[in-house]
Amino acid sequence: MKLLEDFFLKEENICFLEKTTPYFAINTLVKSLGCIDECGPEGIIQKVVDRENITRTAIGKEIAIPHARCSFLNDFYMAIGICRDGISWEALDGEDVKIVCLIAGPEDRHRDYLSFLSFITSILNEEELRQKIINEHDKKTIVNIFSSC
Repeated sequence: MKLLEDFFLKEENICFLEKTTPYFAINTLVKSLGCIDECGPEGIIQKVVDRENITRTAIGKEIAIPHARCSFLNDFYMAIGICRDGISWEALDGEDVKIVCLIAGPEDRHRDYLSFLSFITSILNEEELRQKIINEHDKKTIVNIFSSC
């Protein structure tokens, strides 16, 4: 089984963002995770923002991976935001962020969580794939790009 399948990436979890702030991008992406309605998005938003306040998750190469582990989650969730105009996120390389990959998962699956962070970082570090994602306009194609990795 591919690791990505555990993170439930669906078309509705892909958002095309206008130029915005990191907080608005996080808020939008968490709210796209309709499957978390039972625990409410506010708890996840707060956890991700708290993590972001400790250290920014913009890792360079136009990528940010805001993430949090939450005691009230039983599964992993992922949402992708694409902002072709870029988001000022205090990235390590000073570049604006064009791909935001939000990840939320349970606190008790630390190894799976770290494996996925590593996996998604390696995918997004590939220039050709990154540019393909940034330039794509079809959500289903974006899901297929990630699923094929």
